[in-house]
Amino acid sequence: MRLLNTKGRLPGGWRYEQFDAAGKLLHKWKNDFDPFISFLNKVRSFRVANKLVRQDINFVEADVTEYLAREFGGDPKYFTREPAQKKTTFSSHFQSRSAKLVARGRQLLVGINIGADWLGDGLKPVEQTTAQDRCDVCKSCPRNNPGFKPVETIADIIRLWSEKKNEMTLSVNDEDKLHTCDICWCHLPTKVWVPMETIVGQTPKSMFDKFAADAPEKCWMRRK
Repeated sequence: MRLLNTKGRLPGGWRYEQFDAAGKLLHKWKNDFDPFISFLNKVRSFRVANKLVRQDINFVEADVTEYLAREFGGDPKYFTREPAQKKTTFSSHFQSRSAKLVARGRQLLVGINIGADWLGDGLKPVEQTTAQDRCDVCKSCPRNNPGFKPVETIADIIRLWSEKKNEMTLSVNDEDKLHTCDICWCHLPTKVWVPMETIVGQTPKSMFDKFAADAPEKCWMRRK
């Protein structure tokens, strides 16, 4: 049994009788028009002060609701036996958000490792025509995400890549239209210059499977 509306008031207000373990009446509340949660806290505080059992607020709510249901004969205007709709708890929300962040972190690591390998290999770029072909595919791709906001460390790495690429005067037409791939989270102005063998060496099969499933058919990552 539960109250249909804990934000309203029952006729005559909230009421409850607190007994001790021997059945002796210790306190009686009646005609209380405070918010329901405030009333529950009054009962809870009394139990705590008198070292009574069932001090948890959930136990208090269950006991008070049962008492009120008896007082009002379970009137369906005020009570129901249907369980309350399950709410998303903070814990489950946190776990869900954490899982998404972990998945994104793994994607970011793929992009970082590709760039790191390329730096370690002396930044040997692909041919200009290859980079331009890749750019032409990526610039109009729906997975080319302009809204990516990297955290500070990732942003520093991207700046380093950009500086090294600019020192080598590597550029393609419409480079300003390249952003971040939201499948692998690679920095596209850099990635279009990276040799495929470097990309393959740092990209897990599951990522290529994701490209096969989610990227447009013309994506050059599907033609490895």
